[in-house]
Amino acid sequence: VWAQACWPVILRREGVALVHHLKTVGAFGLPGRQVYTIYDLTTLRYPQIYPQSDVWFWRYLQPRMLRRADAVVAISQQTANDLVSFFGLPSGLLHVIYCTYAPGLVPASPARCEAVRARYGTAEHYVLHVGSLSRKKNLATLVHAYEVLRARGYAGRLVFVGRRYEKGHDPAFWEAIAASPYRADIVL
Repeated sequence: VWAQACWPVILRREGVALVHHLKTVGAFGLPGRQVYTIYDLTTLRYPQIYPQSDVWFWRYLQPRMLRRADAVVAISQQTANDLVSFFGLPSGLLHVIYCTYAPGLVPASPARCEAVRARYGTAEHYVLHVGSLSRKKNLATLVHAYEVLRARGYAGRLVFVGRRYEKGHDPAFWEAIAASPYRADIVL
């Protein structure tokens, strides 16, 4: 609602000629050209795990905004296929551009790795999840898979790094963590 009410006014006042929507939120009546980056359409594939407001947005508003876009970037061919099948977007509007890492990222030194492990109390070996702690990530399954690894002799830890995604709260994940005989490290 804020974006719809404020962006057109602010962006026109600032003379913005191009808006690149990275989190799929858009607004009608924006000045200049618009590009959207779409990561997935899981909200439509699995509507039962999302708030109804999100599903409604993706069913009714998002397709209208995307049809008005000058370009739509899909981060995978599957996402591009979904954009065509769910929204009927013309393939000429879509551009598949895969995610990558920043070139300046290099492996940390062994000393830095040890300092981080010491700070968080993490063992040398671990299974790491980086991302939101939400229902759409199916993290209860990861906890159960980790338990299988431990039962087979794996001595490493299970580490979660991310924020709680309140709109997608996952009771099954938190119950699996609480019931697991193995401690998981959660860094929020």
